[in-house]
Amino acid sequence: MTTYPEAAARIELEVMTPNEQLFGRLRGKYDVTITIAPGFAERAGDRETAVQLGRLCRLIFLHRAQRLRRVEEETMQPGPPEPPSAKDLEFQRRYEELTVSETSSDGTMTLTVVGLSNWTWDIASGTVDRRGSDGVAANATEVANAVALRLADEVRKLNIRVYHNHD
Repeated sequence: MTTYPEAAARIELEVMTPNEQLFGRLRGKYDVTITIAPGFAERAGDRETAVQLGRLCRLIFLHRAQRLRRVEEETMQPGPPEPPSAKDLEFQRRYEELTVSETSSDGTMTLTVVGLSNWTWDIASGTVDRRGSDGVAANATEVANAVALRLADEVRKLNIRVYHNHD
């Protein structure tokens, strides 16, 4: 029988924005690759590219959560789910307030995530003109991977605070 960590490590999914100009691939739980159709960022500019990156990241992590939920159901929770406990409800409330922000190594792009439902990119003015679609995609990939790892760490800490705090 496959374990949860084994199945989660084999996740592979691909998504694209509704305008079919930005593409995301996830391998395992944290390995994100973002690509942008040639010339899109240059035509769209910094602001619209940021909006589309937010949509893309939200799609990646939404599909990731759905896939992980299925993996968990298949490997760890046979049968109907248990009703949520008070700690489960507290975890969910605090999870929805969780905020993480990461910036590219060159300082031109920042992604801020609030509660895994609001994904907001900030792209410094002129970045798209200087870097082009490929450069923006490379920076976005760097930042998305940093956010994925940081979110995992913050969720682990939250889990400990809610479920294992003995105060």
